[in-house]
Amino acid sequence: MVFNPSVVEATKIAEKYKGLTIKGLGDKEGYKAVYDGQQELKKLRVDITKFGKKEREEALAYQKEVIRQEKELLAVIVPVEDALKFERDKIDEEKKKEERRVLLPSRVKMLEEIGLKVDDDILLSMDEKEFSETYNERKMTFLEEQERKRKEEEDAKRRAEELEKAKTEAAEKAKKEAEAKAEREKKEEAERVEKEKKEAERKKEEELKKKEEEKIEAIKKAEREKQEEINRIKREQEEKERVAKEEKDRLELEAKEKERLKKEEQIKTEKNKKYQDWLKENGIDETSIKSGNYRVEKIDGKTLALWKIIDTLTL
Repeated sequence: MVFNPSVVEATKIAEKYKGLTIKGLGDKEGYKAVYDGQQELKKLRVDITKFGKKEREEALAYQKEVIRQEKELLAVIVPVEDALKFERDKIDEEKKKEERRVLLPSRVKMLEEIGLKVDDDILLSMDEKEFSETYNERKMTFLEEQERKRKEEEDAKRRAEELEKAKTEAAEKAKKEAEAKAEREKKEEAERVEKEKKEAERKKEEELKKKEEEKIEAIKKAEREKQEEINRIKREQEEKERVAKEEKDRLELEAKEKERLKKEEQIKTEKNKKYQDWLKENGIDETSIKSGNYRVEKIDGKTLALWKIIDTLTL
C-alpha cells in the first residue's frame, strides 16, 4: 500500500510555501500568496486523511474476520482436547495414589506424633513435596504450641513465687511505714507549734508595716491625683489644638481636591472636543464608527489612528 501523494510529492508542495509571510496591511500580493498556499495544503491534508481512513477500515475488517474464524475453529477443538486431558489426568492421579499407598502408614504415624489426624484420601493425594511441606508446617506449629504451654507453666510458677515474696515485703514495709509515720507526726507537731509562734510575730510586724505603708501611699496618691489633673488639662489643650489643625488641613485638602477634579474635567472636555472636531474634519461621527465602517485605534500612548474598512469577504 502506497499513499497518494507520496512523501516526495507532499514535501515538494510543502517546500513551495514554506517561509511565506505578509509584510503588513498593504501587502495584498503576500496575503493572496499565503491564502492560496493555505488552501492547497488544506486540500492535500484532507485527501491524505481520507485515504488513510479508508485503508485503516479495510485492514480492520480483515483483522476481525481472521479473529472470528480463529475462535470458530478453537470452539470445535478445545472442548474435546480438554475432555481427553481430564480423562488422562484422572487415571494418572489414581496411579500416583496407588504408588503412595505404601507410604500411608508412615505418614499417618508421623502426623499422629504431632497430634494431627488427616483423612487417608487427602494423604494419598499429596506428593512427597506437598506432604513434606504440610508436615513441617504442622510440626512447627505443634512445637510452638508445646513451647507456649511450657512457658505458661513456668510463668505461672514464677508469678506465684513473686506474689508470696511481694506479700512478705509488703508486710515489712507497712510496719516500717507505721513507725516512720508516728515519728514524723511527732516532729511535725513540734514544727507546727514553732511555726504558729513565728507566724503570730510576723503578722504583728506586717500589721505595723502595713499601717506605715498606707500612710505613705495616701500621701503619694494625693500627689498623683494632683499631677493627673495637671496632665488632663494639658492633654485637653493639646487635643483641642490637634483637632483645630486637622480641621484646617482637611479644608485645605478638600480645596486642593476640588481644584484637581476641576482641572481633570476641563482637560477631559477639551480632549473630547478635540476628538469630535477631528472626526468632523474627516467627515465622520460616532455613528460611523459604531456601524463598523471605520475603526479608531491607539498606535502609541497618546496618538489615535483612523482606519476605514474598504471591503470584507467571507470564505
